[in-house]
Amino acid sequence: MGGNRELAERFIATLEARDWTAWAGLLHPDVIYEIPQSRERIRGRDRYLQFNQEYPGDWHLRPKVTIADERHGVVWFEWRLDGRVDDAMAFFEFADGLITRVTDFWPEPYEPPAGREHLVERSLRASAGICAESQDMSRQGFVWLATRSGAHRNGAPRCA
Repeated sequence: MGGNRELAERFIATLEARDWTAWAGLLHPDVIYEIPQSRERIRGRDRYLQFNQEYPGDWHLRPKVTIADERHGVVWFEWRLDGRVDDAMAFFEFADGLITRVTDFWPEPYEPPAGREHLVERSLRASAGICAESQDMSRQGFVWLATRSGAHRNGAPRCA
């Protein structure tokens, strides 16, 4: 089980270090990245890499808790961007030693910044700008993280 936990930890560490080669090496070529709060989905390692390379501002990540099993994982982390500090969570799915899906949950729903339309798909199913499942997960995520002894067994909520 330590393998996927270490994989999730390396994901955050290489992202923080902007070690793009090492970070991309952790991802399946067809990885899916989802941000339910902004209703965005990115398909593929190259687009996900470009998304992070182009993300504006001086952002930083510090992991607090990492939990993983043979198929799923979660990292609760602190993020800093231009003086703002907050908590977020990333849920992972793993297969064959690679990350196949990442779903980030940020503190609040938001409209995505301009300039990344060429990389993302917007989800049409939303209620007041966010799907009900991700809204509930965002509120309950830290309680879930504190009470679970293993990774999320049913997968992260999906907004489609």
